[in-house]
Amino acid sequence: MNRNEAFELLARENFLNLSEKNKIDILTDFWFIYEDDNNYDIQLLTYLKQHSPEDVEKYNSIFDPIIIDGLKFKYRIFNNKYLAQLLNIDIVVGNEKEGIFKCPCCNFYSLDSQEGYDICAICLWEDVGSNQNNYSSVNRSTLDNYRINFFKKNNKKELMDKYIHDD
Repeated sequence: MNRNEAFELLARENFLNLSEKNKIDILTDFWFIYEDDNNYDIQLLTYLKQHSPEDVEKYNSIFDPIIIDGLKFKYRIFNNKYLAQLLNIDIVVGNEKEGIFKCPCCNFYSLDSQEGYDICAICLWEDVGSNQNNYSSVNRSTLDNYRINFFKKNNKKELMDKYIHDD
């Protein structure tokens, strides 16, 4: 199975177990990413353009494609071995690092760009382009200290078993 097929299968399986609140949270996170995506139904695109996430009081199945794609997006930081474990299959293949970049803090591949201002989904460091020893007010720490504290609180081997990293 390739990575995209694994993402699709996991998203569809996990979608069924999401609460309405969790679906709305994912919808809110991905609202503006998909409002100009012509791959969606015109009715959905029109709604996204004419409303804001705050307008959603009750979840509607019209949003299902965004939730599925949002879940698939979140799975991209998992390595192939971990994806295979989640799916209880022998192997998942594909370029793990395609389209994602290494976090300067935890060194796992989790960022959308190298431009900065992305927040790592693993360690939560906001990449503001600062160097190792400069204090980052956004992160309330230097990069070195943040990294040290992160790995004090988290087992590096367990993280490596789950997330994409350099060998």
